[in-house]
Parts: sequence; structure tokens; C-alpha cells
Amino acid sequence: MDELEILLTRIKTNDPDLTSLNLVHSRLETEQLRRLCHSFRSNHTIIDLNLSSNRMENEVTKALGESIKRNDTLEELRLNKNRITNEGARYLSSGLIVNKKLKLLKLNENEIGSEGIKYLSISLQRNNTLEELGLNENPINKMSIKLLSESIKSSKTLKTLTLEENQLSRDEMKILSFALIENESIVEMSLENNRIDDESVKYLSQALIKNSTLKDLSLNNNRIGNKGAKYLSQIFTKNQILLELKLNQNKIGTDGAKLLAEGISKNHPLHKLGLNGNPIKNGGMKYLVNALIKNTQLESLGLSGTKITNEGAKYVKLLLTNNHTLQVLKMNNNKIGISGAKEIALGLAENHGLEVLALSGNQIKTEGFSSIAESLINNKTLKDIVLNGNQIDGKAMRDLHKLLKKNNVLRDLSLTGNKIGPKGMIQLQQALIANNSLEMIRLDWNKIGKMGVKHLCNGLVLNTKLKKLGLSGNKITTLGMGHLATALSTNCCLKKLALNGNNINDEGLKLLMMDGVKQNVSLTKLGLNGNKLTSKSLKWIVKALKVNSNLLEIWLDGNDIFDQNYGTEIERSLTINSLLKKGTKQLGNKDWENAKKTFEEIIELIPKGIKLELIKGGLCFARQEFKRAIKHYTRYISIIKNNFRVFWLRGMCYDCMKDEDEATNDFETVIDLNPNFAEKKKLSGINYGEIVDDEAEGMSKSSSIDEKNKSTNEIDSNSGSGNDSDYDFSEEDNSKSDSEDENDNERIVNKNITLEEENNKKNLNKNNNNTNNNNNNNNTNNNNNNEQNLNRHLDKKFFNKNYQNEKYQTNQTLSLNNSNLRRSFEMERVKEKVKEKEREKEREKEKEKGNEKGNEKENEKENEKEKEKENEKKKEKEKIILNNNKEALTISIETENSDGANKNSNSESSQTNENHLNQENEENDEKEPHLCVQCKKKAIYYCAECKVHFCEKHDKKIHRFGTLLNHKRILL
Repeated sequence: MDELEILLTRIKTNDPDLTSLNLVHSRLETEQLRRLCHSFRSNHTIIDLNLSSNRMENEVTKALGESIKRNDTLEELRLNKNRITNEGARYLSSGLIVNKKLKLLKLNENEIGSEGIKYLSISLQRNNTLEELGLNENPINKMSIKLLSESIKSSKTLKTLTLEENQLSRDEMKILSFALIENESIVEMSLENNRIDDESVKYLSQALIKNSTLKDLSLNNNRIGNKGAKYLSQIFTKNQILLELKLNQNKIGTDGAKLLAEGISKNHPLHKLGLNGNPIKNGGMKYLVNALIKNTQLESLGLSGTKITNEGAKYVKLLLTNNHTLQVLKMNNNKIGISGAKEIALGLAENHGLEVLALSGNQIKTEGFSSIAESLINNKTLKDIVLNGNQIDGKAMRDLHKLLKKNNVLRDLSLTGNKIGPKGMIQLQQALIANNSLEMIRLDWNKIGKMGVKHLCNGLVLNTKLKKLGLSGNKITTLGMGHLATALSTNCCLKKLALNGNNINDEGLKLLMMDGVKQNVSLTKLGLNGNKLTSKSLKWIVKALKVNSNLLEIWLDGNDIFDQNYGTEIERSLTINSLLKKGTKQLGNKDWENAKKTFEEIIELIPKGIKLELIKGGLCFARQEFKRAIKHYTRYISIIKNNFRVFWLRGMCYDCMKDEDEATNDFETVIDLNPNFAEKKKLSGINYGEIVDDEAEGMSKSSSIDEKNKSTNEIDSNSGSGNDSDYDFSEEDNSKSDSEDENDNERIVNKNITLEEENNKKNLNKNNNNTNNNNNNNNTNNNNNNEQNLNRHLDKKFFNKNYQNEKYQTNQTLSLNNSNLRRSFEMERVKEKVKEKEREKEREKEKEKGNEKGNEKENEKENEKEKEKENEKKKEKEKIILNNNKEALTISIETENSDGANKNSNSESSQTNENHLNQENEENDEKEPHLCVQCKKKAIYYCAECKVHFCEKHDKKIHRFGTLLNHKRILL
């Protein structure tokens, strides 16, 4: 297969970018695996290699063993679930004896018996580098433990040993315990899921009393009872090294908890204690709390599934009130109700140390949640709270809103499996807008529905902090996916999104990918397991992956996807994706030559019929041909229309050319198209930051350059696409000469003149030819009459072109994306501000030099004169632009309504046109009142910012973003 040959070439040629290789479940045949393992002999770049789940035969392990002998860079090797036999273990052991670099070796879930352990133990005695060894779930018996114990005794480098699910019993533990007495290197040991009973713990505790290195011991899922707890408590009296002890899912009861508490009460330096799944009940909780009041070392305590009730919650209150060193407390799956939750809330109000609280699977309900939320308003330490499956409904979201509005410490909130519903999302929407600290929220299985998702997305549009969002199992329909797509297109901080089990079909995924993920600059993981996706949906995934290089993982398990033909397409899109990310990274690091090679590789992978202007723009940027880069970026903008990412890239080119005015214009356009970029301060350039963000003045040049490089990496990598509709050019366009390209560049770079303004200028020239003989008085009268129709004309033009076509975009985005006329005035205003800033700096420099007062006064007078002249010029320009638009409107209205009037003389035509326009205005006012852009009913409000009319109903629903942004509304 071609992919394998390419991989072998990269391995043999020591590709510097290939440092980690993951081939889990690769389905390679035996001969292919043998060739792959043989290629590692001469490799000097790969550090981490994972070949798990590949069914390695003896000849494959033989080739790998030979490669290990000669390889001097590989540090981590994982060979789990490969059916490696004793013979295979012999080949690997021969390599370990010679190798002096390998630090981690995982051989879990294989078929290594006593003979294979024999070879491994011999290699461990001679190897001086291996630090971690995993032998879980192998057929290890008493003889195997004897052989392994010999290597443990002599080993001076082994730090971590895992022997889980090996059916170790009393005899094996006795042998292993004697080896631990002599060992002086092992720090962490896991013996989970074995047959360790109280007598086995007796041998182990005797060894740990004498051992001086072991810090982490895991004995989960064994057969340890109260008697075993007694032996373990003896460790605390003499051993001061052990820091973590995990005893989850054993048989320790109230008496065992009492014995453990006696050891902990002596202020033993134990940091973590796990007692989950042990029936210690309320009595055991009482003993542990009394011990922890005296102990100031324990940081984490696990008491999930220990049958604690409301009575036990009283002891939790006592613990939280008196102990301020405990950081993690987990009490999931107990029987704590409303009264118990209130007791815990009282403790939280006085606690100053707890950071994580888990109370899932209890019966707290809405009333208990309200008490906890109220107690956390002034809490300054709790960062993570888990309340899954507690019968919390939508009413509790009011208290959550109050909490998140005032609390700026909480980072993670999990409410999976409750009864929040769509109404609760209204309050959560306001909470997300008000809060600036919450980074993760889990709302899986809460029956949110499409309306709940709509409210949630309204909050996501304005939220700039949330990074992880779980919405699995909420019956999100196609309409709900449209709302999510709108939120993702503007949100620039969300990194992980879970949408598993939502009955999403191909149409819903198309909306999410094309309108959301394709435009997103931050998302890295997307979960779509258990939906109703077919092979058709892969088409949209492929197109999105070609554009979005930040998306690293997409989970598609449990769908109806069987078409294997799309596998190559996805693989190819991922190749383009990774190359694009690599190229933009090289651009950010100013590695021009390598960036040029990378972009050339991308162009070769793209079909010949598609011309990627964006990628060619990046290639020109890599060559430092900024004028050509501007040309390609401008062509891309002409196709995509309003793409703020490409405006940013073009602004970067202008910035490199030191064309401050054009760079500032492009950066200002980015703010118009996506205000979130201003909030994130990603546009903190040297010139632009002085105008828009006063705080940016304090930034150093190096930090601003790093910020621009970072933005370039994010934006450029997300804009390169293989979408045919975005990049389909004709052959004539491809065959343009350099001179024609330069002419196109000069024509397109002047971006302040839009297509509408060019048409207005053409119409103005015609008007001047037709009305040269008219008096100035007639012209002014026509302008005054037509001025009344200007706003109405702009409103209709704005609505007809954009509002109906873009179904899921917000009114705020629509108004910003399409107000070209308003933007031209803003550009002039920005330029004036730049000049004023420059003049102020010049004045400050002159004052520092200590010029005489007389000279300063003269300079100030001259500056004031210059200001007056420039203000006059500015006003003249504004009048010219306004007159141009008004005159163009008069022409369009005259040509439509008064064709016969042009045959008359100039004086008569102007008078008849004036009367005709007055009559038309009166008829329009009587017959056609202002209509709502949504329902076509009579409008009541007019938004001066968006330039759109609304009725009272849709002003509240659709124009909610305008109200949040304090848009000026006029009551009609």
C-alpha cells in the first residue's frame, strides 16, 4: 500500500517532524509489520512508538528486537494486545539487554508465561535504563513471580511496575513482598483486580514498613476486609514515605475505617486515600472526620458508594468547617438528600480549601442545589463541582445564574442526567453571558431539545471563556444544529463539543460542518457517536477538514457509515489539513523556505481544476512577495464575500509592507465582521492597537508580533479549503499574465470602494452629462427631496440582498457584514484618528527637546490651521460621497418612474421629476408603511445601527443582540 511506503521512507530518512508514531489497530499484515519494525534500525527521530492491537507474530517481534538493539532514540514502546508469546518475549529481551535508551515498555494483555518472564527478568538485571514495565493480564503464575522478583531485587532504575489482573494470591504476594524489602527504586506499584486477601496484605504491610521508596500503592478491586485494614494501619505508624493508598472496591467496613482513621490521625504524610465502594457507612465517616480534623496532610478523599446518608452529611459539614487542607472530596452514589445537601452547603460557606466536590448519584434535587449554589457565591476556592443524576430541574438554573454572576472562581460544572429542560436554558443563557470564568459545562441527557439549544447558543455567541461543552442525548434536531452552527461560526474559544446520541442526520451535520466547523478557529474535538449519519455525511466532514486544521478528533462510532471509498478522501483531507497546519506554523516562525516547500506540496495534492487562491497567497507570503499575496487574498475575498480571516491575512501583508492605512482598514473590517476578535485582543497590532484598544499601547513590540503570528497560524490554517464552490476558477483566470495581475491588484486593493459605490459613480457621470445645463438651485432642490428616501432605499437594499438568504445568522452579524456605506465613513474617521495620533506624538517630541515657548505657540497655531484645513477637506469628502449616493438614487428613481420626462427640456424635466418624486413619496407613505423584516407586518421600531425595521414581537426575539449591544432604536 502506498501509505506504508511513504511512512517507511519518512522513517528511513529520519524525518525531523516524525517523533511520535501511533499505529494502534493498523490491520497491517505480517510482512508489512516486519518491514516496518526493520525500518526502525536506522531511525534517529522517533521517541514514542505504539504498535498495540496488531497481532505480532514471532518473526515480527524478532525484527523489532533487532531494531531495539541498534536504535538509540526510542524511549517509549507500547505492545499491548499483540498476542506476544514466550518466543516473542525472548526476542524483545535480547534487544533490551543491549539497548541503553528505552524507558517505558508496555506488554499488557499478551500471552507471556513463565518462560517469557524468565527472559525478561534476565534483561532487566542487565538493563540500566528501563523505568516503567507493564505486564497486566498475562498468564503469570508462582514461578513467574519468583523469576520476576529476582530482577526486582537487583533493579536500580525500575520505578513503576503494574501487575493488574494476574490472579495473584497469597503465595505470589509473599514472594513479591520479600522482593520489595530489598528493592530501592520502585516508586509506584499497581496490583488491582487480583486475589489479594487479608493475609496477603499482612505480608505486604511488613514489606512496606521496611521499604523506603514506594510512594503510590493501588490495591483496588481485591478481597481486603477489616483485618487487612488493621495491617495497613500499621504502615502509617512506621512508614513515612507512602503518599497514595487506593483501596477502592474492597470489603472494608465501619471497623476497618476506624482502624485506618487511627493511623491517619497521627498526621501521617498521606496525600490521597481512596475508599470508594467500601461499606464504611455513617459510623466509619465519623471516625475518618475526627482523624482528618487532626491531620493536615491529606489532600484527596474518595468516599463514593460507601452508604452515607443525611446523618453522615453532618460529619461532612464538620470536616469542611474545620479542615482547610483537603482539596478533593468525592461522595458519589450515596444516599444524601435535601437535608444532607443543606448541611454540606453550611460547611462549604465556611471552607477555604476545597477545590473539587463530587456528589453525583444522590438525591439532592432542586432545593438542595439551591442551598449549595447560595453557599458558593462567596466561596473563593471551589473550582470543580459534579452534580450528575440528582433530579435537578430548570428552576435551579435561576440560582445557578446568581452564582455564576458573582462567582469568578468556578471552572467546571457537570449537570449530566438531570431534568433541566429547555426552560432552564433561558437562565443559563444569561449566566453564560455574565460569567467570565466557567471553562467546562456538561449538560448531557437533560432533555434540552432544539429550543433549549437555541437559548444556549445565544449565550455562546457572547461568551469568551467556555472551552468544553457536553450536549449528548438531548434530542437536538436539524434546526438545533443550525443554531449550533451559528454559535460556532462566531465563538472563538470552544475546544471540545460532545453531540453523541442526538439523532443527528446528514442534513443536520451539513449545517454544522459547512456553517459552523468550517468557520470555527478553536474547536479541536467533536463527538458524534450514536447518531443517524450515513456515508453521505462524510462528504461534509471531508470539506470541513480541508479548511479547519485545528480539528484533531472526530468520533463517529455507532453510525450507519459503511462506504469505504470515503476513507481515502478523509485520509487525503487530513493530509492536506496537517500540511496546511505545518505550513502556517512555519510562516509564523518566519521559516520562509520550508513554508514554501510545504505550500507547494499542498497545491500538488489539490485537484487541477481547483485553484486555491488562499494557499497561493500563503505561498507568496512565504516568498515575501506581499503584493502578489494581497492579490490572491483579494480574489478569495471577492468569492467568499465577507471572510474576516482573510482580511486579517491581507492586513498582515500590508503591515509587512508598512502600509499603515491599508493595514488599519483591513483590521477594522475584521472587527466589523467579528467583534469577538476585539474582545480577545487578537488584533493588537502596532498601528491598529493604538486606534481601537488603548490597552494595546502598553504591549511590547515582541508580544504584538507573537500575537499576530499566533493569529496567523489559527486563521490561515482554518481558511485553506478544498471546497469546489469556493475556489472554482475558469481557465482564462489561470492564464493571466503578470502585467494583468498587477493591473488587477491595483484595481482590487482599493477596497474602500465597493461594487455599489462604483455603480453609483457610473450613474453619477451619466447624471452630470444629462444635467450640465441645470441650475444649482434645481439640483439642491432635487437632493433635498430625495434625501427623505435615502434611509428607506438602504433598508430595502440591505434586506433583499442579505437577510432572507442567511437564515441562521444574527442581526448583529448581518448589519456589520453588509453596511458598506457606513464602513466607508468609518474608514475616513479611522484615518483621521491615525493622523491625529501622529501629530500628538510629534508635539510631545518637540516638548521633550525643550523648545522655546514662543516656538511652541507658533507650532500650535500652525497645527490648528492644519487641523482646520484637514477638517474642511474631510467635510468636503463626506459631502461628495453623500451627494454621490443621493444623486445616484435620484437617477435610479427618475429612470424607473419618469421615462417620458427625459424628452422635455432640462428645466421642465427637473420640475416634473421633483413633482413626481413628491407624489411617489406621499403614495409610498400612505400605501406602503414600514414593514417588519421578519413577518411583513407593520413595523413599530427602527434600528439606526442595523438599519432594519421590526415589529414589537420580533424586536424582542430576533433583535435581542442589538438590545444587548445598546443599539439606538427609533419609535415610528
